[in-house]
Parts: sequence; C-alpha cells; structure tokens
Amino acid sequence: MAGLAAQFGLGAIGTPAGQSPDFYATYLQSREIRLQAIERRVEFQQPAGWFNDGKPMWGDGSVLGLLNISSGDSLRARELAIAKLLDMVTVSVDRLAGTVNLKVTSQWAPFSTELANIYLDLLIDFNKEQRQSQAGAERRFVESRIQTARAELRQAEGSMQSFLERNRSWQSSPALILQHDRLGRDVSLKQSIVTSLAQSFEQARLDEVRDTPLLIVVQRATLPGMPDRRGLPFKVLGAAIAACFAATILVILADLLERARIGSRRSRDLSELLEATWQDCRAPWKLIL
Repeated sequence: MAGLAAQFGLGAIGTPAGQSPDFYATYLQSREIRLQAIERRVEFQQPAGWFNDGKPMWGDGSVLGLLNISSGDSLRARELAIAKLLDMVTVSVDRLAGTVNLKVTSQWAPFSTELANIYLDLLIDFNKEQRQSQAGAERRFVESRIQTARAELRQAEGSMQSFLERNRSWQSSPALILQHDRLGRDVSLKQSIVTSLAQSFEQARLDEVRDTPLLIVVQRATLPGMPDRRGLPFKVLGAAIAACFAATILVILADLLERARIGSRRSRDLSELLEATWQDCRAPWKLIL
C-alpha cells in the first residue's frame, strides 16, 4: 500500500509531512537554504584537467563572491545570486525508494562539488534543528501533562485509601466489591497513563539533545571524471532544421502574397471592363455612331 501510494504522489503511509522526501526536496529549493548557501565559505584547489582548460584552478571565498555577480548594489547582487542558484541546482525525488537526488551544474566542477556538499550540510543541520525543536515542544507538553496525570493518580489513590479505611470488610458486600473494583481500575488506568507519559518525557529529553542526523546520506557529492554532455551537435542540427522550416514558411508566405497581389490586379481589370461594358449597354447608339 505504501508503494502504491508513493506512485500516486501521496507519500509513504505513516510518514509525517515534515519528514517526507517531498518536504526535503521543497526545502532544498527554498529561498531560505539559498540565502544560507551564498554566505558559506568555499575553498577548493584542483590540478589541471578537462574542466579548467588544462590549467590549475583554485577558489577561496564565499559562494556569493565566486558566483561573479556583477552589481554595485550588495542587495541586488544577493538577489541575483539567489536566483542564479535556483537555475544551478536541480532536485528530484524517487518516491518508491524514498530518496532525494541533488544535482549542481556550474562552469567549474570543483565549485559544483563544494556547493552540493554545502546544500547537503545545510539540509542535515535543518533536519537536526527541526527534530530538536519538535522534541523540545513535545517535552514541554508532556512535562505539563505528566504533572496533571500524577495529580489525578494521587486523587484516585486517595479515593481508594478512603474507601478501604471506611470499609474494612468490603469483601462481604457485593456493592462494596463492585465499588472497590471500579476504584481499582481507575487507579490502574491513571498509573498506566503516568507510566506512558514518563517514558515519552524521557524520550523527548533524549531527542532534544541528540545530534545524530536521521537523514541517511547515500552518497556525498564527488568531483566528476567527465563533463556533462552539452549535446552541441544535436543543438546545431535542431537549429538548422528550425531555420530551414522558418525559411520555407517565409517563402510560402511570400508566394501567397504575390499571388494575392496578382489576383487583386486581375480582379480590378475585370471590374473596369465590366463597368465599360455596362456603360455601352446603357447607350447602344454610341456603338453605331
């Protein structure tokens, strides 16, 4: 059922909305993570290779500085960098596997690798902070609830104690036996609630301070050995086909316009001839004279 639901984009059954792959994919494309990413510092050095035209390359500075945004206004440069990251980063989701795929494309392969790892670190930090924040809120709620449950338990135990003090031989009366069983069940129920809340409270305290990420990193970003295929021959072929198609359309349109012009001139000559014939028919004696 979980796989079937995932095929229809409903997510895994029983998975909280804040922990689904679609949620993390949305966060990876959000403005918040891009705003944090441009402030991160990047330092890389790579020997000569296909990605730098045979020359060694290195980079050191913030992501914002390495994006080479040409703008004198710092706020405008920041907005342009945020928009540029949206075009550079591609996120996809495999719902059946429950994984999120992140791909970064830029002019420099080492920079793409470092930027992808920055996104991954920001996602892990966000997941940890989100989980700790939820655990803190749950701990505060359970802490207030457990105090109420303990007060209710003490009240139920007080009722049982008062009953036993007033009725020392309650075993001989059916009505007192029924009342005793009712009070006993109430005490047992309150005790189980307190026990469950105490376990939840301890678990929430552990989750609040736990810094182990729940996200499983299948593979960190690595420097590719080959550049991405740009498909230049296919692009040139497509452009040539589109140009030929456009030229054919223009020739056809020009021919149709020329035919329409010639047809309009012939129609005008025919109209003039008919008008002259009509004038002659209205005055036939002019043909004799």
